[in-house]
Amino acid sequence: MNNSPFVNKLRSNKNYKPSELVATKTTKRQISKQVSSVELDDLIYRACSSDIVITEPENETEDILDAFNIAVGESKLSESQIAWDLQKSQKGGSTFRRFQSLAFLPKSDVQDGFKLIKVNFPLELNSLVKYIENNYVGSFTKKPRYQIECWNLHERVKLDLPRTNNNVESWHSRIKPDARNNLTINKVVELFRLEQSNMEADLIQVLSGETISSQSRIQKKKDRCIKQLVTNYQKDRIDLFIDGMCEALKIN
Repeated sequence: MNNSPFVNKLRSNKNYKPSELVATKTTKRQISKQVSSVELDDLIYRACSSDIVITEPENETEDILDAFNIAVGESKLSESQIAWDLQKSQKGGSTFRRFQSLAFLPKSDVQDGFKLIKVNFPLELNSLVKYIENNYVGSFTKKPRYQIECWNLHERVKLDLPRTNNNVESWHSRIKPDARNNLTINKVVELFRLEQSNMEADLIQVLSGETISSQSRIQKKKDRCIKQLVTNYQKDRIDLFIDGMCEALKIN
């Protein structure tokens, strides 16, 4: 559940780059200008098994396309002739960030915030609205697939807890290139021996008061803005909170 693409997008502050998929033959198609009513769950199932690579149009809302592709599991939308005419959506960038801001609301106020966002969301992305509602927000009569408690970050921000599992992902990324096929027992032992050596070196740095990795100035500014908004949250000003969080998430 923690590996859900949409949840990771909400939690992570890093520039996410989808991994390259290996395919025997690939073709490139430009996003079309027609919007399909295909349900996203069905799209994810079909598109993830596709060997077609999407070519994203160059426009000011490229960040939305990136976030949306992650939300549907790095699928290649052109496989089902799906297109989201984001170039014509003047409020595209800020509108999508409004959905991301739901993660920073108190759990009890997420559905109220979702209703406010839903009213002004572009009609051409109605399928995305339904997808988020069914899987992450739910309604008064239907529970979401992923409970709000699993991805909500309000309390974690207040307690200064990490909003991402980047440390685990970093470990996987470091060890993956060395984990070749047909490993022998001796190679496996050597692999873990080297990894233990790396961990011990990092531990020595931590115990000596050093910082293994430091945040950038921009990331620190973004974190300060998010913390201030969450700390000063008032339910009767939920619309202003969402607007402010959109601006904070836009810092890069």
